[in-house]
Amino acid sequence: MTLLTVESAFAEQPLESAYADKVVPFLKRHCISCHGAEKPKGDVRFDGPAPDLTDPKVSEKWRMARRMLAQGEMPPEGKPRPSADELLAAMNWIEDAAARAAVVTRGGVGRRDRRAGSGNRARSSQGIGRCVGQVIP
Repeated sequence: MTLLTVESAFAEQPLESAYADKVVPFLKRHCISCHGAEKPKGDVRFDGPAPDLTDPKVSEKWRMARRMLAQGEMPPEGKPRPSADELLAAMNWIEDAAARAAVVTRGGVGRRDRRAGSGNRARSSQGIGRCVGQVIP
């Protein structure tokens, strides 16, 4: 998969190996006991392979996890807290992987042709069709 093998702009190693080296151990220490195969809380699991963040549902799950980590909501009270370095490494990986996925899904791969006459049409609220190329240069 291209997304996970491209060299990270923010890390010293590719996303795929950073996931294996930094994120998987973090997940095992701080997440899997509640979000593993057996009765995953909130139907959220983090015990699988490296996530495909180009999938909107998967991306949202990981972005929510990042927000909860950043706000100190996870791991919950009573569970071992990650060190600052562990926490930053996991949060940075999620942010970097999500940014790369956004580039793939929004910025290049599968992008629509916006030239006049390309067949892509935008509809106004009055139902009048205009070629997207006339609306968006």
